[in-house]
Amino acid sequence: MPRGKGKHLDISDRVTIERSLKEGDSLSQIARVLGVSTSTVSREIRQNRTFYLVRSSIKRELCVHYGECAVTGLCDVGCARTACKRCRSNQCTLLCPEWEERTCDLLGRAPFVCGTCRRRANCSFRRAKYGARDAQTKYERRLCESRSGVSVTPEQLESMVAHARRLMAQGHSIEAIWSENPGLFPVSSRTFRNYVDRGVFGLASIELPKKVKYKPRRTGKAAAGGCVDATGRTYGDFLALAEDLRVAANLKTTSWTNVGHRFDKGGLTSFTNVVSPIPPLRK
Repeated sequence: MPRGKGKHLDISDRVTIERSLKEGDSLSQIARVLGVSTSTVSREIRQNRTFYLVRSSIKRELCVHYGECAVTGLCDVGCARTACKRCRSNQCTLLCPEWEERTCDLLGRAPFVCGTCRRRANCSFRRAKYGARDAQTKYERRLCESRSGVSVTPEQLESMVAHARRLMAQGHSIEAIWSENPGLFPVSSRTFRNYVDRGVFGLASIELPKKVKYKPRRTGKAAAGGCVDATGRTYGDFLALAEDLRVAANLKTTSWTNVGHRFDKGGLTSFTNVVSPIPPLRK
């Protein structure tokens, strides 16, 4: 069951849908079991169902024009006088430009699969089934593809690059272009920068007025020199170091704040001391 509103279905939910469809449950019954809306179940089945053909199905008979088809001479095997729909090679599905697959009308209505259909035994149409593993694979692939590539049309991409390139040639920054032209571009300025870095537009970083002025950022602690693991070290280990090493360590020490309590004539009071770095040792 999805954890909260707007959450996606997981593999256990898809197993429940597959089992319920085999048992002949309606979409509303499946939705009540999963705790989601009926439209969620309907959309899940239609998006992730699998189509297949049985061995008894002949592809050329699945064409919507099969009854009145009189096309001849699609291939070069010397049967120009015979209608291509009667050819045993069954190549009209690949060669005929007018071939259009005929589908079952029942697949457009709930439950959108052929599991409990009464016509299944004598049906020659392309069939549909719902499997939890196949549905999970399609969902993961679609989720990955939706977050990759460029999510704009070629026309929008060309128009955006033309406007941005013209204004950048005049010395405007990307942020200034986007702020002065709200709603003109289909993506944000940050997305545009990411596209430039990936080479989508054919633009180089030298064309960006401000980017070439900045030094590359250091990412992570490793780039800054890394950190020292002081596990198990004590102050006695520090005193055992050579004098020059202790001096170097003292110079790198930063100040810290010491907060505590003490007793005096007025009773228990709190104090705060700022401790400065230890001065270097002198000979």
